[in-house]
Amino acid sequence: MTMKSVKAARSAAAVVVLAGFLAACASSSDGFVEEGTKDDTLEHNAIKAVMTGLGAVDPNEKPVDVKPRAPLVVPPHRELRNPVAPDSAVAANFPRNPEDIADEQRRQVGEGPGAGGRVMTPEELRRYAIPGAGHRAPADPNPGRALTPEEMAGHGKSMEEAIKRASNPSGRGTLVDPPDDYRKPSPNAPMVAPEEKSSWKPSWWPL
Repeated sequence: MTMKSVKAARSAAAVVVLAGFLAACASSSDGFVEEGTKDDTLEHNAIKAVMTGLGAVDPNEKPVDVKPRAPLVVPPHRELRNPVAPDSAVAANFPRNPEDIADEQRRQVGEGPGAGGRVMTPEELRRYAIPGAGHRAPADPNPGRALTPEEMAGHGKSMEEAIKRASNPSGRGTLVDPPDDYRKPSPNAPMVAPEEKSSWKPSWWPL
């Protein structure tokens, strides 16, 4: 066999192999296309095959059937009904707000303050005010100063008054105060004044 015949045989074999590759690429029977739909691209099918092998994609998943939305309903006529007059009678079975019904019932009880939906005056509000409720004593402008003997004696009186009020509570000053029955001390543990400690110190005491 001459050199030319060997080269011709090799060229013929290469042409046959190349033709087989081209035929395989042109056909749609490759593994990637079989995994997906025929409308998907080769890259999409390859990625889907890899994800299915990893378990991230369900191989039995059914495609989503997307349907077009139904057309909008157009009214048969363009004419609108006449607006309802504001002073027209309301049907008896028309639902009402329970709070409005309760307000009307409270106003119909009597002709006292607030009847008829009017706003109460400040004088009327003062009649129903709780004595001492909401009162705040002014703060001391100099809280770090030393107390005078008169002020210290006054603290002792206020402590005695607080013990008397705690023993016999009379009324609640604010809404957050507990009822009187809860504030009464137990008979087994009555309220007593704290022991007064002597403030005498010897002259040689440095403090």
